[in-house]
Amino acid sequence: MVDGIAFSWELRPRTAVVALSGELDVMTAPELPSGLQPLLQDPPPVQLVVLDLSRLAFLGWAGVRALAAVVRDLRDRDVTACFVSPRGTAVSRTLDLAGTAEFIDVFRSRQDALVHHVA
Repeated sequence: MVDGIAFSWELRPRTAVVALSGELDVMTAPELPSGLQPLLQDPPPVQLVVLDLSRLAFLGWAGVRALAAVVRDLRDRDVTACFVSPRGTAVSRTLDLAGTAEFIDVFRSRQDALVHHVA
């Protein structure tokens, strides 16, 4: 756990699934890049990163900005990224209000994300 955010990793061939839990807000957002540092190497260790937000209890605007910055960093390394956030949660509503679907795919389940990108 990094200052209120926990990271759970699942590594697959060419893919990392990272589940975030806790709260991603103004206090914890600055810690997001260090928690994902293994993915931000040159060259990157994977081609796809699935950021599973389904275990987040809270996502604030600072957290949305931090996620967007991580996505930009991954794209700069030619790594595809997507989010998982089940419909009807406070986190999915925050993502909807922020317009995240305009810059990243948001899937309702981890399985949906993996099927979409591996198929």
